Amino acid sequence: LCIYLFCVYYPFCTKVEEISIAIMTDSNDDATHSLFWIGILLSLIASLCSATGLAFQRLSHQRNNALPLQQQLPAHHQWLNLLGISLLFVECLFDLISMGFAPATLLSSMSAMTLVFNMILAPALCGEVVSWKDMSVNAIVICGTVMSVWFGPHSTP
Repeated sequence: LCIYLFCVYYPFCTKVEEISIAIMTDSNDDATHSLFWIGILLSLIASLCSATGLAFQRLSHQRNNALPLQQQLPAHHQWLNLLGISLLFVECLFDLISMGFAPATLLSSMSAMTLVFNMILAPALCGEVVSWKDMSVNAIVICGTVMSVWFGPHSTP
């Protein structure tokens, strides 16, 4: 499956890299300045995929543990767990593609948004309780991420 996905997505990733290199080598600074927003968006999608995948895995284990011992399935037979693992794989693809549009120093701070998405999804899917302390810490994470994106480098040297 991994080899198949690599063969399917590798030409796409190569084409994205060629397009981003062509745009970045263009003398027009507006094109390179606006291109990093695509990388930011792809990185946000990757963080959402990661948080959703982890929430699905947790939900799968919770549901499985609630069953009687004779009816419990191994992890590789739980469809929700496999969906979560698949989403984590998709997250890696979005991260890989986003690197072609924005510098890694800018995108590294975007992974903190996984915590924010996890705080939103965990109560909705897994029934976890979120405290005011959790919300205030996540507000700080959001502020820090926005500041990092706003003042960070928007093009690769």
